[in-house]
Amino acid sequence: MSTTHDEVVDVARATKTYAFDIDPDDERTSHGIVISLVGRDQRVLEVGCGSGYVSRHLVERGNDVVGIDIDPDAVNAARQVIAEVHCCDLDIVDASSVVSGPFDVIVLADVLEHVRDPDRVLADLLGVLAPDGRVVLSIPNVAHVDVRLMLLLGEWRYQTLGLLDDSHLRWFTRRSIAELLRAARLEPVAVRRTVAGAFGSGIELPRDQIPAELVAALLADAEATTFQFVVEAARTGGDWTLLDSDVATVVLPDAAAARADAEVLRGLLVEREAALVGASSSIEQLHAEIEVLRRHVDDLVAAEEAWRNTRLVRYTAPLRGLWARARHR
Repeated sequence: MSTTHDEVVDVARATKTYAFDIDPDDERTSHGIVISLVGRDQRVLEVGCGSGYVSRHLVERGNDVVGIDIDPDAVNAARQVIAEVHCCDLDIVDASSVVSGPFDVIVLADVLEHVRDPDRVLADLLGVLAPDGRVVLSIPNVAHVDVRLMLLLGEWRYQTLGLLDDSHLRWFTRRSIAELLRAARLEPVAVRRTVAGAFGSGIELPRDQIPAELVAALLADAEATTFQFVVEAARTGGDWTLLDSDVATVVLPDAAAARADAEVLRGLLVEREAALVGASSSIEQLHAEIEVLRRHVDDLVAAEEAWRNTRLVRYTAPLRGLWARARHR
């Protein structure tokens, strides 16, 4: 595949630029995990390097970094951090045509969900990976509990950033990540996760419309609170149980996340109990009003019966009957 530089720049200008201030040692974040998995003193190709906010920390750890990004402004910023950066759209240009391998590590942090054909992009990149090289990728989990809840409500709303980033073209779960790696003949070496509890992903949800029992049922899936998967993979020597097993090797969220989920459920239960108390009060009020109306009806029936039994009604009955017959002639 080939195209002109101007065509690449035109496509790039239509995209958003990602730039973050990150703590490279915070392994609760995908960026911190990626930096940790790359390690030190490697030749690294960072695909989707943005302004170099991750590259900077990789260089500080003695890595020789080459960058690729679609945004020309981001590429210019990244050149302040790393010497070799290429501007290209991976849906148009093969990465292997603009960089020279081999690389010890290829980083694809939050990239594959933004391309039209992630299988092709990954297969092409393997052409510049050293025989014993590694791929480190991070991918958001579309099966997060908040996405499931939103769909159950019949909704789908994009975000500027996050799980439902409006520039995502592809969506992944743990199983589809495993399929992606298999197709590329890569095997997982390490699988890490970042977590966000129910109602903690940044997706807006009407909590008062969602039964606590439903949230509890969804949280029974150990991956329901996985926000992103961060995977290190190699050509051989991996362990497929890290991504294949449905039970044994699934890593449950950490204690803090579990406590947060429990607190969410407790809050939902309190809200539901309050709603039930309110409903009970309303029902009791309705019963009282119905009883009052019933007494009014009884009084009216009694009044009518009393009227029918008066002397005036009895004495005038023949006249009223004669009048009724005259009207119907």
